[in-house]
Amino acid sequence: HLRELFLGRNHITDNGLKALGQALPNIRNLKRISLWANPFDEPGVQAFCNGLEHNNDLEDVDLFRKFSCSEKIRYYTLLNRSGRRLLQEAVATEEGTSEAQTNIHSPRQRPVPLGTWPLVLERLQTLSLQDDDVFSHNDLLYYMLKGPALFQGQ
Repeated sequence: HLRELFLGRNHITDNGLKALGQALPNIRNLKRISLWANPFDEPGVQAFCNGLEHNNDLEDVDLFRKFSCSEKIRYYTLLNRSGRRLLQEAVATEEGTSEAQTNIHSPRQRPVPLGTWPLVLERLQTLSLQDDDVFSHNDLLYYMLKGPALFQGQ
């Protein structure tokens, strides 16, 4: 499985980044992507960010410079590091569905086994936030809680 992808200096334009963003929800196991020194701009990064919202694996994105949605990208990568995929897998295992069929933020709330939460909370607490982050550990925790059902049996 591909875990890291370095695409620096590959002349990736907005169209290329948009295509990558569309593919992100289906890309599994990729943990890090580096896109530095490419000629894309805001439209491409926005499309990439939209795709990242639906990817539970990517934990590190290197764009080299700041964009309007850079904070949103950081937010989703931190959620992924803290265990967004663990919750998805727990829900899939609990219901006997495949991972691809499961979305933890679907309108139909699914129970998350209680044993999953200590691991997610531990990973969340060990994240290193930067001084300029506009969100806190509590914001990340809120996102995790509002997606899947809070506790099994509710």
